[in-house]
Amino acid sequence: MPEDDQLQAVREGEAAIDLIEKEAHELRGKSLAALGFGSEEPVPSMREGVQRVGAKWSTVVRVSILAIPLMFLNLVYLRFDLNIAMTLGIDPLGYEYPALLNSLISPLAVIGIVVAGFVTAALVFKRRWRGYALAFSAFGFAAALWFAAFATIDWGLVLATALAGLSLGAGYASSASLVMDSYPPDVRVRSITMWVFGLAGGLVIGNLVVSIGVDAWSLTWRGILMILAGIASLVALLSIGIRDPGVGKYDLDRIDDIVRAKVGERGALAGELSEDDVRIGFGEQLRQLFQTRAATSMLIVFFLFGTVVVPFQAFISSFVVARYSWTLADRSWLFTGLAAIGLLPLLLMMVKGDAWFRRSPARLMNVAGRLALLGGIATVFVAFIANEVVTVVGLGLAFLGIPMILAVAYVVMQSVVEPRLRPHAAAVAAAAIAGAVLGGGVLAGQFADRYGVTASLVFFALTFLGVGASMRTASEVMSDNVATLVEAETQREELRVRVSTGQHFPLLGCRNVDFSYGKLQVLFGVDFTVDDGELVALLGTNGAGKSTLLKVISGIGKPTRGSVHYRGADITYMDSVRRVQFGIAQMPGGRAVFGNMTVAENLRMHGFTLRRSKAAIDRGMDATFDAFPVLAERRNQPAATLSGGEQQMLALGKAFILQPRLLLIDELSLGLAPLIVGQLIAMVRRINESGTAVVVVEQSVNIALTLVDHAYFMERGQMRFDGVANDLIDRPDLLRSVFLEGASKGLQAVAPDGAGEHD
Repeated sequence: MPEDDQLQAVREGEAAIDLIEKEAHELRGKSLAALGFGSEEPVPSMREGVQRVGAKWSTVVRVSILAIPLMFLNLVYLRFDLNIAMTLGIDPLGYEYPALLNSLISPLAVIGIVVAGFVTAALVFKRRWRGYALAFSAFGFAAALWFAAFATIDWGLVLATALAGLSLGAGYASSASLVMDSYPPDVRVRSITMWVFGLAGGLVIGNLVVSIGVDAWSLTWRGILMILAGIASLVALLSIGIRDPGVGKYDLDRIDDIVRAKVGERGALAGELSEDDVRIGFGEQLRQLFQTRAATSMLIVFFLFGTVVVPFQAFISSFVVARYSWTLADRSWLFTGLAAIGLLPLLLMMVKGDAWFRRSPARLMNVAGRLALLGGIATVFVAFIANEVVTVVGLGLAFLGIPMILAVAYVVMQSVVEPRLRPHAAAVAAAAIAGAVLGGGVLAGQFADRYGVTASLVFFALTFLGVGASMRTASEVMSDNVATLVEAETQREELRVRVSTGQHFPLLGCRNVDFSYGKLQVLFGVDFTVDDGELVALLGTNGAGKSTLLKVISGIGKPTRGSVHYRGADITYMDSVRRVQFGIAQMPGGRAVFGNMTVAENLRMHGFTLRRSKAAIDRGMDATFDAFPVLAERRNQPAATLSGGEQQMLALGKAFILQPRLLLIDELSLGLAPLIVGQLIAMVRRINESGTAVVVVEQSVNIALTLVDHAYFMERGQMRFDGVANDLIDRPDLLRSVFLEGASKGLQAVAPDGAGEHD
């Protein structure tokens, strides 16, 4: 393609991407309103919201009822810890804190929750299997309760707890996300609250069974477990036939409708890369999840909540025995009342939750944060005032906000992540809670042993305060996170629609890319475009961010903001291995070879990366040896014995083997003699003429002018120039004297046909 036409195609591609960004930004407000953020429309009743989209009440009702038994086993452990230990011969280890929570049981339960949660999230990402996961959770947990009830040795209880952990992990990863996706945004807060109401209501039912069983029927822990197992078994039947609507159904469908109304329907054409091609792997999914600041803040809330929800109850149980000599029946009735008190804010949220959240998500989060603050203050009063009335009232105030905090945390967590990652967010939240249950129990026990009961209560008071502070932090960034998330999804959908209509997009487009190493930001809003078959130079001094940008393009590093488009698809979070498979290859700076392997082995290794046939690898090796005869002479020598220039030739041979669509070359001429650089430049041209787009990272302007017509210049992480390479000569503000030092000498050595006249 002629040079002017090539640059014109690049500009058209850049304009197409700019148009998508502009329209996605314009549609952001409409998309946010469609998803229930900032809309001024009145919130419909629960019945109207469900009927409007043809959804079924039965899903949220059944999932909420399935949540009732999920705390039964843990509840029995808390109330009958020493009784169980004595029956099964478990050594209490001398802990004042409940012994079972410090034995093998808790770690196994935590492992089960983490493993089952992540496996479930990975499975349901592409398949509508959350209904099956809920069925496994319900029947598995009921079985765990029966196993525990009939355990005759300690290992029986351990295995029952492990099964319970697996069941809980699958259930938690599926429940909240399934409820979120089964209903439109107008009723989601109320739907999630109903599910949390089932969890909290299960505590009321469980404590009531324990209270009546101990106080009226004189049942042992086995009898209590049998009753609870029977309830769980009946409840499990409701899990049969629950339908999974698909991950992110209403969100993605509504955004799709908005985009199509603006842009038009999809065409019959398919993009080069399908949605299955660019679907990211599980590790990348988790990485994307953790890059959302509000989600990270909410994970802290879940962790601190885990420290409160179980260890605090266990400690209070021991505390009232030590201070007031309360019996098991007394404690059971106390916790029945405390669990019932926690239902009151949930009842209010089930009426007003969506209206509050739509008006101001931050306000709802701040209310939950204030309840956590109230819990912390009340716990301090319980710690320092030895009075039974003060203790009961203080604990009532402390437990008042616990279920509401959980409901708000789930609503926020499920709202601030990309819709397809909701099961992952739920699984990570469950893992955080489970880990905190274990760690919080150990810490509370240590505080009690070393500093006494009062110190432990102060520890829990500080945990309550931490929950409130984390809620406030998340509330400050939530709106921006949601807006960015919705705009990115709108942009992806518009890209899919426009590609399907045949509109031209560049081979590679990086837009508004930020990148940080920890807290050190290196790239700032970088735009970078490469069209099919183009040869581009990326210039800049050391530390400008050139190599970092190549890492973002090749997938080695993930941007903290912005997007990467390739072959008409968004690959921002695709891993580096799959990018190689789809035609992006990078030649790193320096000696990018394996020194202990021979020249031939280095080349063959590249072919094995893509599982190419032996014949294709042989053809690539022949092309490499034809281009670099010196490598042919040394094909059986270790690569470490080659000179620096010869090692660069060998690294460049990767292109002949992989035959990439886009080749990224970092520091082509670094430390090499001009004659060798000339040979490498000739070979880069040959690779480009074969149809491969090439990006050459350089510090030397003279080499860039010799090689390319289109150049970019970076300085301090920002793109300062994008245009015709020769126009750089007229930019003394960019090309410092130190940058041009030796340019004339180097250019005369490498430039063909007097191209060095530019200097």
